[in-house]
Amino acid sequence: MKSVSVEVVRRVVKIISKDSIIKEISDNMKSFLSSKKTDFVLEIKSSVKGVVSVVKKNGKELDVKVPETLKTKGKTIFIEHPFFEQRISKNKSVAIVKSNSYVLLRNAIRNTFMIWFKELFPFHGSGIIRNNKGYLFCGPPGYGKSTIAKNSSGALNDEFIFVNKEGDDFYMYGTPFGGEIEPKNKKVKLDRIFFIKQYKKNSLRKISDKEKFINLLESDHLFFKVIFKDEPEIAKTIFNRAKLLEHIPSYELRFTIKCDFWSLIK
Repeated sequence: MKSVSVEVVRRVVKIISKDSIIKEISDNMKSFLSSKKTDFVLEIKSSVKGVVSVVKKNGKELDVKVPETLKTKGKTIFIEHPFFEQRISKNKSVAIVKSNSYVLLRNAIRNTFMIWFKELFPFHGSGIIRNNKGYLFCGPPGYGKSTIAKNSSGALNDEFIFVNKEGDDFYMYGTPFGGEIEPKNKKVKLDRIFFIKQYKKNSLRKISDKEKFINLLESDHLFFKVIFKDEPEIAKTIFNRAKLLEHIPSYELRFTIKCDFWSLIK
């Protein structure tokens, strides 16, 4: 067994597993590796039983087709998938991966950060640095997050972003849990949030507080895993995150890749 530590937003998780898994994590997350000590440990066990069905684009694995489910028993959280099981307790996480898919390894680490560090805001979005400002673009799969990232020189990530409150400000962090582009280990002060959709022409509309709150809830990466009535504590965490971010200027952005929409963002 070998180990490697991954650092995101100054939080460090030590990962223990067999040599081949540690090498794959090290190769794919090299910009986020750390030599710092930590009390949090993730053990990844391999029990390969088949090939999981994955979402691919240009030969790269982006996600798994069957979503994970989340359940709480006592103080332990269980995340399940036909080819994946994970148990997350106070200071240790154990994941059993039943396929050679790297996406499942990535998700095990991502889940650990999301659950352990409740103060971090996990967004299903694309983060862009432009003119030293941070812009977060959120939307379901296929809405254009990767398109925006690939056409922007300052992209942090096109799939998963952490937002962290520091003093009176919010900062957006790149993570190693990327999609189609190479993730960057950088941070920037969050300036605005955009909820996006590709359209036949560009338009920008500031949304109401009600729309913003609902959109923020749906953009939280834990939201789709939780049945709120069954998981009240996690639901409360998600609602509190959305409430805390309500004062960040937020917009609905409809855009076409044939025309530069940045002229709308001043």
